[in-house]
Amino acid sequence: MANRETLQKTLNANYDLDFFHRNVLQQVFGNSLTLASVPEKRNINASEERLIKSVKKYGTVALTDYRELDLYDVELAENVVIERSRVSIGAAIKKYIFGNNAVLVNFHYQNKPEKSWRLSFIAKEQQIEDGEIIKGETNPKRYTYILGHNETCRTAAERFAKLSMEPEFTIDKLKDAFSVEKLSKTFFDEYKQHYLDFVEHLNKRNIKSSVFNGDEKAIRDFAKKLLGRIVFLYFIQKKGWLGASNTKYADGSPNFLEELFIASGKNESFYHDWLKKLFYDTLNNQSRNEDAFKLPDGEIVRIPFLNGGLFEDNDPKGILTFPPKLFADLFEFFKTYNFTIYEDSPDDHTLAVDPEMLGHIFENLLEDNKDKGAYYTPKEIVHYMCQ
Repeated sequence: MANRETLQKTLNANYDLDFFHRNVLQQVFGNSLTLASVPEKRNINASEERLIKSVKKYGTVALTDYRELDLYDVELAENVVIERSRVSIGAAIKKYIFGNNAVLVNFHYQNKPEKSWRLSFIAKEQQIEDGEIIKGETNPKRYTYILGHNETCRTAAERFAKLSMEPEFTIDKLKDAFSVEKLSKTFFDEYKQHYLDFVEHLNKRNIKSSVFNGDEKAIRDFAKKLLGRIVFLYFIQKKGWLGASNTKYADGSPNFLEELFIASGKNESFYHDWLKKLFYDTLNNQSRNEDAFKLPDGEIVRIPFLNGGLFEDNDPKGILTFPPKLFADLFEFFKTYNFTIYEDSPDDHTLAVDPEMLGHIFENLLEDNKDKGAYYTPKEIVHYMCQ
C-alpha cells in the first residue's frame, strides 16, 4: 500500500516528473506500470502551439479489463490560464485516446514548476450489455485534481492510497479514484456537522433567550448565513482579494481568514471583534479610503467592497461569542479541501469545492422542505467568483 503522507507530500511539491512517477505512480501501480526509457514526443499542430509547448508519452499502466492507461506529460505555455482554455487543451489530448483505452495526463507550466499543476484522468464512457461492450463514439470525460504547493492534495492522496490496495486495476476503479460525487457528499456531510456544532452552541439557554428570543429557526438561519459567508470568502481569498497590498487585488493571502483568526488571538470574541468588522464595516462598506482594512497587528491591507446583499448587517441584537474551537475546527476542515472558482462542464470535472457545490450546500440545508428556514446565495455573489 502506498503511504498517504508520502503521496500528499509529493503531490504538494513543485512539479517534477521523475519525482512524481517514483513516489506516486510506482507506489500506486507497482508492476502494472511500464515507463518508457525515452519518452515519445507527440506532434502538435500550429493552433495548439499557442497553448502547448510539448506532449510526451512516458509510460503505460496495464489494466485487467483488457485496456491500457497511457501516461502523458503536457507542458503548457507560461501565459495560458488553463481554466479558460480547458476545451482547447482537452481536445488536443483526447485525440490520443485510442480504442477503449484511457489516459492519465500531467498538465504543468513551462519553466514554472512552482505553479499549481493538474493531473487529469480522461476516458470514454462504455455501455455494456450481457457482458459485451456496445461500441459507439462517446465524448471522453476528464476528471482533474489541482496539485502543487498552493493546494491541499488531501483527497488525491487518500484516493491514490486506497487505489494502491486494489488487487487489480480497471477503468472503473480509476474513475472511482477521481469521483466528484464522492467528494461532494463527503464535503457536505462534514460541512453540515460543523453547522450543527454552531447551532448547538447558539441553542444554549442564555444565548437562545437573550439574543434570539427563544427562536430556534432564527438560530438555524443565523448559523447558515455565518458559515455561508465564510465558505464564500474561501473562494474570494483564493482569488487573492483578501489582504492585498494594493487595489489591483493580485497578492492577497489564500489563507486570509485563518490567518486573521490566529493573529486575533484565537479567542471567543473573534466573531464580534473581527468577523463583524470584516463583514459589515469592510466588505459591505463602499466609503472606505482605498479599501483599507487594519489587521490586529496594525498593518493596513486592502479588501474590496462586495455588493449583492451577502454582507448586509442583519445580526440579532446582543453580543455573540463562540468557543475558539468552533472556528479552529471549521478552518481546519476547509484547509483539507481545494477551492476553485471555475464551475465544471458535463465532460470536464475538477475535484475541488466549486461554486456549484456551494449552491448544493444551501439547497441541501433547506431542512424538511423549507420548514426550518433557508438561506440562498444571491446570483450577484456567484458572479464575483467568476470575475
